[in-house]
Amino acid sequence: MHRRTLALAAAALPFAALPAIAQQRRIGIRLSHGLRAAPLAWLQQQAARFNASQDACTLTLVEKEIFARLVARDAQLSLLPDHATPMILALDRVSLQRPAVPAFRPLHQLLAETGVAIDLEAIPAGVRGPCADLPRPQESFHSLQRRLVAMPHTAFTAVMSVNLDALDRAGLSATALATWAEVRAAALRIKAAGAAPQAIAASWPAWTMFEQMAAIHDAPFATHRNGFDVEAEWLQRPDGPPPGLLLTGPFFRHHLRFLGDLQRQGLYLHQGRGAEADALFATGRCAIAFGASADHARMRRQAPFRSASLPLPYHADLVQAPRNAHAGGSSLWLRDATTDEARGAAEFCRFIASPGESRWWHATTGYAPITVADADAQGPAADAAVLQLMRSEATPHSAGLRLGFMAAIREDIGQALEAVFQGRQRPDQALEQANASGSTAQQEFRRVHGRNRNGLFGWNAREEAGGPA
Repeated sequence: MHRRTLALAAAALPFAALPAIAQQRRIGIRLSHGLRAAPLAWLQQQAARFNASQDACTLTLVEKEIFARLVARDAQLSLLPDHATPMILALDRVSLQRPAVPAFRPLHQLLAETGVAIDLEAIPAGVRGPCADLPRPQESFHSLQRRLVAMPHTAFTAVMSVNLDALDRAGLSATALATWAEVRAAALRIKAAGAAPQAIAASWPAWTMFEQMAAIHDAPFATHRNGFDVEAEWLQRPDGPPPGLLLTGPFFRHHLRFLGDLQRQGLYLHQGRGAEADALFATGRCAIAFGASADHARMRRQAPFRSASLPLPYHADLVQAPRNAHAGGSSLWLRDATTDEARGAAEFCRFIASPGESRWWHATTGYAPITVADADAQGPAADAAVLQLMRSEATPHSAGLRLGFMAAIREDIGQALEAVFQGRQRPDQALEQANASGSTAQQEFRRVHGRNRNGLFGWNAREEAGGPA
């Protein structure tokens, strides 16, 4: 996936009741970005659509190499002058990273102050989860999921893509792949029929096979409600304990043993810790592939065979039905500003969340739609990613992860997978080692970042998530 640092540096007057001067000239809004290739083209199209939708302001895209170099050096944004601080900043939603600027304004607060309405209920549960605010005392998790601190923008989740031609050659139907038992049975038939050189492969296996699989099985990944409670607790107790990983739990032991069995039977090919499996699927060398929904949507458009994406399979011996998956990608963080600037930023968020724009974004980019109307659940947007993100209300274990140093955690999981596949460790041993290492990483994250008393964690901009983003 393409990594991105977006920034919207800004000034916009209220759109509903513009003063006379705003009727005479459009207010300029600058969007500073670090995008290239296709993602930049999509952003350019979205900027043009926003400009055409109203006559109060003009959105222009500007490369900010100086800002990018500051980010690369792990600069604290709170040290930058106001004119150099972006109005909106896009951050990966997978960890505890937040802008270290006290003046960043939570989305729900900005919407309330400006009177701009966005139907947060229309945002799929799996997309809302990673953007939820800090829990308040005695607050239910359900309420927490409706108070967002940031606006989702590029959202995707893990899906299972299948080569329909290969399934036909093996006498299989894509409708019979809901559970892992069914996937294993299909893989055996694919191998026996020689329908494809390889039956199953997974890109970003730490993310697809551990993080997302844990979510749909409602299995805890870490303590403190997968890290969601950590920031609030640390603000109250600066010396409180960091979250600990729970990779030695029953689900992970079961699933890693299952994957190890698939690999020993020659049904699962481990190609690496990144997106290597995508190339196998795109060239017809793999019949069933797991990966990021946005990547697979674009890949399927160019595939020389019939294909489809399906929801992730689940272990029917562990759960009766799967829960929602959660979204990866970036979200837009809003800086405190004047009333007019805040209204402009809120209007941009409302624009990208509007049903028409959300459908266009989904169809053009392959990212999940930001909002989904009831009619869309069975319409053009009702693909595997959308169904997974909205099929249940999020729980503390399916809403996402709020942990530090995710790159290190994913590397630890990658090492555990390879140790099992190469026969160097038993699944339980590999998981215990990954769990200990990941928990140590949380302690280090707490030591480095946990004492920022302005209510936001220090932003380690150099940290890469180690997965699709």
